[in-house]
Amino acid sequence: MYRFVLIAFLSIFLTACSHQSVSIQLAEEFEQEASMYPVGGRYGLQINQKLHLGPYRTSDLSRSGAGTTFLGFFTPIDERHQTTSFKLKKEQSTVAYVSLATNVKRLDASQSFSWIRDFYYSDDLYAGKMSINATEWTFVLDNPHRLALKQSGGVIFSESDRIIIRQAKLERDIPEFIKRNIPHSSGFEFLYNDRVIGAVDTSSSGFVWIFNDLDESMKHVIAAASLAILVRHDITE
Repeated sequence: MYRFVLIAFLSIFLTACSHQSVSIQLAEEFEQEASMYPVGGRYGLQINQKLHLGPYRTSDLSRSGAGTTFLGFFTPIDERHQTTSFKLKKEQSTVAYVSLATNVKRLDASQSFSWIRDFYYSDDLYAGKMSINATEWTFVLDNPHRLALKQSGGVIFSESDRIIIRQAKLERDIPEFIKRNIPHSSGFEFLYNDRVIGAVDTSSSGFVWIFNDLDESMKHVIAAASLAILVRHDITE
């Protein structure tokens, strides 16, 4: 019981301290070559909720408490999952369509995608689809509870490309005793061909980094994936 209260307190403390500051530690060379965008619209009423970062903005988020099997090799664990969908726009053009669901599990029958097990750590997943420039991407991420103190990770993949979602390290300036006790999923890095091309900080209102030297389609993927993580408010609960 004491540990439960301590972890809850430290989680609230970190969130309060980092509300307008970065909580994750990124490689200096990446930060120098990436654009950093604060995220707006994450908190507040979820009615007609919209998020924005840099040149990107979402349509109104569509949320529902019901759904059916939506991917060939994933299915909702039960009827308590939540689905979320949105369009992602850059300036006046729609660049991505995103559809997600919580409480998702992998179907054992799908052996052709068994390799994705190397990138997540639980049977409780947050997963969905992202359609970007006529390319279909699949998004898969652990959906850990805040107090589980478990490792988290995932993957985004299309027919030809694979982006690894890796848990980011906590910022150096955060006291060590807090690092030992808070949830580890305060942010994620996106790796493509073993190179960090983006990152998202989830512990505050949100920050996103996108590597400058990417083609437009890949920038759209990082923006859409980052917002997918951020709209899942309890990704670290």
